[in-house]
Formats: sequence, structure tokens, C-alpha cells
Amino acid sequence: MKKSTKTVLSLIIMLVLSSLAIIGVNSINPFFGDGGDDLSKSITVIFADENGGILFSEEFETSSEFLEEVLTELDEKRIDLSFEVVDSDFGSYYETFTLNGIRYGGAINDFVGLFSDDTEYSTDSLGAPVIVDGNSYQSLSMGASSIPVKDGYTYVIAIVVYKNI
Repeated sequence: MKKSTKTVLSLIIMLVLSSLAIIGVNSINPFFGDGGDDLSKSITVIFADENGGILFSEEFETSSEFLEEVLTELDEKRIDLSFEVVDSDFGSYYETFTLNGIRYGGAINDFVGLFSDDTEYSTDSLGAPVIVDGNSYQSLSMGASSIPVKDGYTYVIAIVVYKNI
């Protein structure tokens, strides 16, 4: 064999071995690759009526990053759930939701509110908290597309009625 052919074969073998080494490192080291299920979060999502009554509640695992993704995930999972979404400068808001064939929100004196026990993204300036099953949840300060989902927290989608209309 010629010297140049040996050199080319040696380079090809080195590239193959390097590629195999990188694949091996990625499969055992969590700092490389996507990290598998380490991004999964356990959350609770509650849909509530204007009196704080639970219409639907589910605890589940999700790898979604934002609340909007979680609600889309639920919408795709449940045939009896759908949303009317409005985009704003502060993220996506929900005008109405339909659950089990009943439409909630969208009347002249009510709206769909987003609430949580995550105090980092809640605010008192938008109104009183919602009380569901004896627990208080604060109004979220941004739309669902801007609210990060965090492990262990509860997210409430509730009908809020204006009292002075």
C-alpha cells in the first residue's frame, strides 16, 4: 500500500473511533445531550367555576416549560376540553374554555383567570385570590405563554366574575 493510502485509512479510523467515544460520553454524562427525564415536573392543574368549585383537577408529569404548553398538552389529551386564546403583549390569555360540553367565560361580566401558588409570578394588583378547596391561589401577573411551570406547584384556571357590572 502506498503511504498516502495508509494515511487516509488511519485518519478514517481515528474519526470513527473519535465519533464512537463522543457517543459513549453523551450516553453516560448528563451534561451532554438532553438529560432525559431530568426536566420532568410534577404539577397540578385545576379548572374552577366562579364559586371556586372544582370542575376538573389533575396531577401529572410534564416536561413543558410554560403554562401555555401544559394547557395545550391537556387540550390534546382530553377530547372534552378546548380553549379560545387571545395573544397580548404579556402572553397568551384564555377568553373561554369548554369542558364537558359547557362553555365557561366570555360573558360580559366574567373572564378566565390564571392563578397559582407560585408567588414569584403572582400579583395582588389584579384582584382577590381565588379560593379552591380551601386553598388560596394568587392571580398570575402574565399570560400563560410567559409563566414558567415549576415542579410541585398548582395552576388554577378559574372563572372570575366582575362584581360591579
